[in-house]
Amino acid sequence: MKMPILLIILMLPISLGCIESVYELELTPHGETMDRKLTVWRQRSENQSDNTPIPDAEIQRLSQIYKEQSFDNESRKWTFQDRFQGSMPADFDDAGGFHRFASPVGSLFVYRERFRGDDALTASLAQRQAKVDRLVDLLLRFVQEHVELEGVRDKLTAFIDSQFRSDLKNLNLHIWVYSADPKTSEQPRMHDLIARAVQFLIERDYFQVRDLPTIMRSLSSPQPQLVVDLIEQVLIRKVRFPDDVDLTEALAWMKDIEAMNASLRRMLRETEEYQQILEDWREKNPGIANNVSSHPDPTNVVGQLVFGAVLPNFGDSTSTIKVQLNLRQSPVATNGDWDASKQVVAWDQQLGNAVLPTFAYALWSEPDTKFQQATWGHTLLTDKPLAEYVIWYAALTESEKQHWDAFLNSERQTLEKFAGDLRKFSFDGNNQLADKPRSLLLNAIEKQTEN
Repeated sequence: MKMPILLIILMLPISLGCIESVYELELTPHGETMDRKLTVWRQRSENQSDNTPIPDAEIQRLSQIYKEQSFDNESRKWTFQDRFQGSMPADFDDAGGFHRFASPVGSLFVYRERFRGDDALTASLAQRQAKVDRLVDLLLRFVQEHVELEGVRDKLTAFIDSQFRSDLKNLNLHIWVYSADPKTSEQPRMHDLIARAVQFLIERDYFQVRDLPTIMRSLSSPQPQLVVDLIEQVLIRKVRFPDDVDLTEALAWMKDIEAMNASLRRMLRETEEYQQILEDWREKNPGIANNVSSHPDPTNVVGQLVFGAVLPNFGDSTSTIKVQLNLRQSPVATNGDWDASKQVVAWDQQLGNAVLPTFAYALWSEPDTKFQQATWGHTLLTDKPLAEYVIWYAALTESEKQHWDAFLNSERQTLEKFAGDLRKFSFDGNNQLADKPRSLLLNAIEKQTEN
């Protein structure tokens, strides 16, 4: 019972063919608003063009969010467009916004958006580990019902309830940590995860390196007897059975695979999990609801618990989000990829499969060149220095802003004269408050003078 569960975990990285939903989101800022153009389609794989229809419910939901919709019959793609201010729409069950911090010298813009996923990580981890606990509890129940010798049963259940439960939860935590990386599904990263899982199990003596060929054979072509033999070897090595026990006789119940499978199914059929599976199946299949031979296999309970522990979103349709943010200048900070030739910041990630939700952000600044030219004869502050200046300015009180604006608007004949006045400037009662803009502007003036 133990080894098949571990083998299932190791098999999780295998990619399954499924329909992929693709979302292309183009963002174009206009002052304090953001134009949002969303193109949606579905396809069976990245390299296939036989697109499948978007579900009507998805179209209706997006149509309620966006004012403009269109459909291209040739490409089978839907396009939705609208302009938003402040908060971004929850078209991906997400949260985000677009904000502008303004000053006479220029502005700082902040775009941020979380796409799907759940930020409640402690609750997510607790739910996953609860699935592991439930798997172990079912295993304990199965062993207690089948091992007749009390001494053997006590030793075996003690091992399962302590060391095996702890090891399985730690292995699950390894997978959880790896799945925090949105690139976990990529082959090199996935191979790294598999190798770590194998190393984890070898270190704890669940199998040895020489067992790997047998395990791989069992994965490629089911060999129940091989698996049972491996389990028996693990138990003999790891469980401290009483010295006077004939282990061959004590573990003989494992050899009758057909009887063990039938007993396992009987036990699982009585669980709450199976009753829920059966209820859901009957709702979807009312015509054959009472046909016992058509009922779901009780071992689906184990599969659901395993996938609930390791991949809670397993079985959901795969989704990819491709975001393009059009900018007139490079961002000050972003977790996307800046393409200077196209003047876009781009993100391309899978949705929903990682521990951490897909998240995109970008900060950029735009100088008010007309104001700066009129004030200093040059555009002194751009990019990161301007961003730092605007953040400083936004934190000022109204009276402080008036004091500073009046200082900037004072008549001066030269940049050198402004630099001299700037060195002497201070806010009433706070000599340090002007240190940030003083440093930024004096550095900019020095660079301008050198040029």
